Amino acid sequence: MHGMLADPLLRQLAVQYGKSPAQIILRYLMQKDIVVIPKSENETHMRENFELFDFEVTATDCARLATLDKHQSMGGWMQSMEENQY
Repeated sequence: MHGMLADPLLRQLAVQYGKSPAQIILRYLMQKDIVVIPKSENETHMRENFELFDFEVTATDCARLATLDKHQSMGGWMQSMEENQY
């Protein structure tokens, strides 16, 4: 695992919730009413992307996850498309 998915907090929460780090991030974003468009070519990961409705991230854990926000693009967005540019 690499990038944000290797973050120690995400790995800890993944174990705690019995989910993958990606599922923790996706569920957190959904709970914040942020539209998520996961991408994967891996069939297992595609299935996991739909397994987000049988748990919720607690308010305490959401606050912990919020500290990971670096206010920068993770997906290589062009500078002109970043949040503070429109």
